[in-house]
Amino acid sequence: METITRSQPTAANMEGIEMTTERLWLVGLGFRTERGRLVHHYYVIPHAADAELARSAALRKADTPRERAVRGGRELDEETAELRLVTVDPLGVLHLSAPLR
Repeated sequence: METITRSQPTAANMEGIEMTTERLWLVGLGFRTERGRLVHHYYVIPHAADAELARSAALRKADTPRERAVRGGRELDEETAELRLVTVDPLGVLHLSAPLR
């Protein structure tokens, strides 16, 4: 029978290894309800090189007929956009950044 051993990561054996294997953006786009309450719909945007490209991609998604219908035809308030970088480490753990503007 073969024995498999797994070493735990340490500062010594992980030096120089990039811990991020995938980058995603979580983009929240806000709109106001008929009572004036701010509501965000969130979009996960993969493969965007930076926050502005992620915002543009989310705006395109939000502008589809289906998404406009879900909002009841209400216009987006782009000033309330919330962008967060989501990283996935090699163990599959998600990490969410503080909001970026």
